[in-house]
Amino acid sequence: MTMLMLLAFLIDQVQFLCCGLRKKLKEKHGPWYAVFEKIRSMFQMIVWDTWSQLYELLIDPKNHPPPNWFGMSINVSK
Repeated sequence: MTMLMLLAFLIDQVQFLCCGLRKKLKEKHGPWYAVFEKIRSMFQMIVWDTWSQLYELLIDPKNHPPPNWFGMSINVSK
Protein backbone atom coordinates (compact mmCIF):
# COMPACT_ATOMS: atom_id res chain seq x y z
CA MET A 1 0.00 0.00 0.00
CA THR A 2 2.84 2.38 0.83
CA MET A 3 4.50 1.78 -2.53
CA LEU A 4 1.24 2.46 -4.36
CA MET A 5 0.75 5.70 -2.43
CA LEU A 6 4.30 6.82 -3.29
CA LEU A 7 3.78 5.90 -6.94
CA ALA A 8 0.53 7.90 -7.06
CA PHE A 9 2.29 10.86 -5.44
CA LEU A 10 5.16 10.73 -7.95
CA ILE A 11 2.77 10.52 -10.91
CA ASP A 12 0.86 13.51 -9.54
CA GLN A 13 4.08 15.52 -9.16
CA VAL A 14 5.26 14.71 -12.69
CA GLN A 15 1.87 15.65 -14.09
CA PHE A 16 1.94 18.94 -12.20
CA LEU A 17 5.38 19.78 -13.60
CA CYS A 18 4.48 18.86 -17.19
CA CYS A 19 0.81 19.81 -17.55
CA GLY A 20 0.22 23.45 -18.44
CA LEU A 21 -3.51 23.18 -17.76
CA ARG A 22 -2.93 22.12 -14.15
CA LYS A 23 -0.59 25.08 -13.64
CA LYS A 24 -3.16 27.54 -15.04
CA LEU A 25 -5.88 25.96 -12.93
CA LYS A 26 -3.83 26.34 -9.75
CA GLU A 27 -2.96 29.96 -10.61
CA LYS A 28 -6.62 30.85 -11.17
CA HIS A 29 -8.27 29.05 -8.23
CA GLY A 30 -5.53 29.10 -5.57
CA PRO A 31 -5.07 26.25 -3.10
CA TRP A 32 -5.57 22.68 -4.26
CA TYR A 33 -8.40 22.01 -1.81
CA ALA A 34 -10.41 24.75 -3.58
CA VAL A 35 -9.57 23.26 -6.99
CA PHE A 36 -10.55 19.75 -5.88
CA GLU A 37 -13.81 21.04 -4.40
CA LYS A 38 -14.71 22.62 -7.76
CA ILE A 39 -13.77 19.40 -9.58
CA ARG A 40 -15.89 17.37 -7.15
CA SER A 41 -18.91 19.61 -7.72
CA MET A 42 -18.45 19.41 -11.52
CA PHE A 43 -18.36 15.59 -11.39
CA GLN A 44 -21.74 15.59 -9.68
CA MET A 45 -23.35 17.63 -12.48
CA ILE A 46 -21.75 16.63 -15.79
CA VAL A 47 -20.15 13.62 -17.48
CA TRP A 48 -16.63 14.50 -18.73
CA ASP A 49 -14.79 12.81 -21.58
CA THR A 50 -11.30 14.02 -20.60
CA TRP A 51 -9.54 15.79 -17.77
CA SER A 52 -8.43 18.55 -20.14
CA GLN A 53 -12.10 19.32 -20.90
CA LEU A 54 -12.77 19.81 -17.21
CA TYR A 55 -9.59 21.85 -16.60
CA GLU A 56 -10.32 24.15 -19.56
CA LEU A 57 -13.85 24.80 -18.29
CA LEU A 58 -12.56 25.71 -14.83
CA ILE A 59 -9.90 28.02 -16.31
CA ASP A 60 -12.06 29.80 -18.90
CA PRO A 61 -15.78 28.89 -18.72
CA LYS A 62 -16.87 31.40 -21.39
CA ASN A 63 -14.70 29.87 -24.12
CA HIS A 64 -14.98 26.22 -23.00
CA PRO A 65 -18.57 25.32 -22.14
CA PRO A 66 -19.28 21.94 -20.54
CA PRO A 67 -20.30 19.01 -22.72
CA ASN A 68 -23.90 17.87 -22.72
CA TRP A 69 -24.93 14.29 -22.07
CA PHE A 70 -24.12 13.37 -25.68
CA GLY A 71 -20.51 14.64 -25.53
CA MET A 72 -21.16 17.84 -27.52
CA SER A 73 -20.72 21.38 -26.26
CA ILE A 74 -23.71 23.28 -24.94
CA ASN A 75 -24.28 26.68 -26.58
CA VAL A 76 -23.75 29.40 -23.99
CA SER A 77 -25.26 32.81 -24.70
CA LYS A 78 -22.80 35.65 -24.17
